Amino acid sequence: MKRSKFLTISLIILFGFAIITPSLVYANSYNNLQTTMFIMPMPPGGGSGDNTNKNPKEPSNESPEMANPILSNDGSQSQMVKQLSEKLSKMPKANLTQKEKMSIQTMMEYEKMVRDVYAMMYQQWQTKAFENMGKKASAEMAAMKLLLERYGINNPVTDPSKAGDFQNQSLQKTFEQMVENGNKSLIDAIKTCAELEEMNLMKIENALENANSDDLKTVYSTMLKETVDMLKSLVYMLSIEGVKYQPKYMPLMDFNKLMGIKETNKEKENKPSNQKKEKTQQEIQMIMRIGKKTMEINGKKIEFDAAPMIKHNRTLVPIRAIIEAMGGKISWDPNERKVTIILDNKTIELWINKAQAVVNGETVWIDPNNHEVVPIIVPPGRTMLPLRFILEELGATVNWNATTKTITITYIP
Repeated sequence: MKRSKFLTISLIILFGFAIITPSLVYANSYNNLQTTMFIMPMPPGGGSGDNTNKNPKEPSNESPEMANPILSNDGSQSQMVKQLSEKLSKMPKANLTQKEKMSIQTMMEYEKMVRDVYAMMYQQWQTKAFENMGKKASAEMAAMKLLLERYGINNPVTDPSKAGDFQNQSLQKTFEQMVENGNKSLIDAIKTCAELEEMNLMKIENALENANSDDLKTVYSTMLKETVDMLKSLVYMLSIEGVKYQPKYMPLMDFNKLMGIKETNKEKENKPSNQKKEKTQQEIQMIMRIGKKTMEINGKKIEFDAAPMIKHNRTLVPIRAIIEAMGGKISWDPNERKVTIILDNKTIELWINKAQAVVNGETVWIDPNNHEVVPIIVPPGRTMLPLRFILEELGATVNWNATTKTITITYIP
């Protein structure tokens, strides 16, 4: 009888240990991930499976009025910013174009949006990883502030300690949507932040591509590396939860290359030969070719009034269909021979045969390096405008394939 009782007690203890141990292991491994996430390598294949409903942590009941460690950190004391400050002090100042100055202001407010999303995700989920990433985003804000102060450019962020307040209404909408998505579950929060870093990566790449001065290139290159590291960390966090992240904005091939993920033979066999990149509800992608009147907007074909053309080594297009697809408005003043384009808080005015445009009241060169690039009218009276200048001013990404003479435009409202 005693032996039977002893056996029963032993089994109860062992059974209880079997239940408790995995929970402890999981909790410890997840906390370790949060503190070491910036130095962990990517796993082969980037994770597998799909478990979007898994929610390892309940939302925090902490009051939003309580101090947020991300919002209270201005990033100026980070090692990255200190190193950049030292590098910039040894570089001569450049004669920045108006476009470069506006790019710095745009990136400053965009990095604030990134930081604010992390701050809200930390507030909701109290996850150390979001705090670490939010502080890195604060450092990227501080890096942009270095450039703003270096060139005496007005800072669009008037109150850095206030989250979710933006002059750019497009950023305002993006912020609100991402916070809403990330508040659903911790898995959704990690996915949302990965999508955020995808967008951030594309924005920085675009700014770097259009930067002419060494100091801007130095800052953007450093920020790009930090952003890639954060995206890798978020993808790895999802893989720990058994979720394979699918890129929302980047082409899958580019994303896999960036992550160091090799496509498996099975994936190659199952992939249809005419597979196209899946479009998201937010993303607008337009594809056109020089000399062709047909353009694709998210896979739907439309006809141009005139075919895109190259003049003075720059692409000119009939832009109305593109602007309207992006949600903007375009008007023509026959007396002034002026085109006015309005999208969100950006207004662009261009005149036929004039090499300068007015953007939000400021006069800028359409192409600082080539003053022959001007809007023109071609028979039978079609207005052709410089594509890259207009779309990059409106925040779109323009990619050119010289081999196929194909232009791919990606715009995220």
